[in-house]
Amino acid sequence: MTEYSRVLGDTVKRARLSLKLTPKRVAEQINVDERTIMNIEKGNSNPTLDVLYPLFQVLKIDSREIFNAKLPRESEAQYQLCVLAENCTEEEATVLIPVIESIKNALCRGNKIESKAKKEPASLV
Repeated sequence: MTEYSRVLGDTVKRARLSLKLTPKRVAEQINVDERTIMNIEKGNSNPTLDVLYPLFQVLKIDSREIFNAKLPRESEAQYQLCVLAENCTEEEATVLIPVIESIKNALCRGNKIESKAKKEPASLV
């Protein structure tokens, strides 16, 4: 078993379990045999792109986890946000961008206010 087969297998299994899916359910969703999923997870497979692409889509796997496994990855929260964004339609993304920007700006303003409050001494009234 090669190192990249192990990385692929571990990543697929972790993603499948986090979504609470069985190998059979994943196989049904991407139209392959259940044994294909089990073999990938065990590192005993060399799947084609025709299998990997739908597998990554169903399990919401970022391909960088497999092909750039040694690169540092963003935090789990940032990763989840990226996955959500990648799975949006163009219309959904258009609606979400200003909402996310507003929330981010409000959070930044909140942090600045909090920072100022910590720096200023409390008044004695």
